[in-house]
Amino acid sequence: FGSSRSAVVGQSVLVTEGSVRSRADGRARRALHADMCKDSVAAADAGKKKVQILDEVVNSDLSAARNEYHFRTPFLVDRLSPLLRDQRDLPMLCLLLNIIEIVVPGVLMVYGVNLYEPPLPMLVRNLAGLAYCVSLLLLFQERFTLCIHFASHRNLFHSEALNLAIGWVIAPFFGIPSGVYKLHHVIMHH
Repeated sequence: FGSSRSAVVGQSVLVTEGSVRSRADGRARRALHADMCKDSVAAADAGKKKVQILDEVVNSDLSAARNEYHFRTPFLVDRLSPLLRDQRDLPMLCLLLNIIEIVVPGVLMVYGVNLYEPPLPMLVRNLAGLAYCVSLLLLFQERFTLCIHFASHRNLFHSEALNLAIGWVIAPFFGIPSGVYKLHHVIMHH
């Protein structure tokens, strides 16, 4: 910076004597601004509490009950929990079992209504499909999105096939194309 003009080769950086002066001027302006802010803060703080002390804040998420699933299936959960990498992921396993336990009978019901002979009226068939879709979305959409987001960052199961099943088999029931969530979220977003 000793010369009046210098350039760095390979970069578009040009330092001039004027920019050195402006850097010193900038420091002086920041110091003046800091002094002015101290004075205004001191005047505003006279007798008034402006900042909440963080010790008074309680993070209820750390101690709250986890609500990822609606009901626990004791026999299946006990049999499948050894497949988890971390037992703290047990609520995610319960959620996935809840989804399977609702999706399978729901899909069978929709197919049964549509394949019934003699054919049921179109209104009945459409209402059956609508009831299935709405109930699945209302019961599980947010919870499954949380689950697939978590599973895209860290594997839930020891088995790679079970980890892939979340994004390839279950995700399409929630309008997420097979295999796309992890690709989009982790590779493109993060």
